[in-house]
Amino acid sequence: MGAITSVICLSNAGADQPHQNYNLAKRGARQKNHVEQGMQSGELTSAQAATVKSHEENMKAELQSDRAANGGKLTTAERRQALHAQNRAARKIYEMKHDQDNPSQ
Repeated sequence: MGAITSVICLSNAGADQPHQNYNLAKRGARQKNHVEQGMQSGELTSAQAATVKSHEENMKAELQSDRAANGGKLTTAERRQALHAQNRAARKIYEMKHDQDNPSQ
């Protein structure tokens, strides 16, 4: 019974901060791969890819400055803000890759 209780307690340990173990760098790398895949398949133009890459570089620079200001770590609010920015970027990449009506956008 004690083992079950400890497993339940451990599984709920991260419930307070749901994005605590979220890796922003891995997500950025996956998004970069999506852009490269879109370029290779012709779903993204070079201008669209440049726009996405510029946005990603801006996000990366902001994260670095936020970490520098906080001793190498992000605050919960900064982490949440970065997560939302990556969600918006992912939506934009998807929209660009699947925009059949206006491929040059």
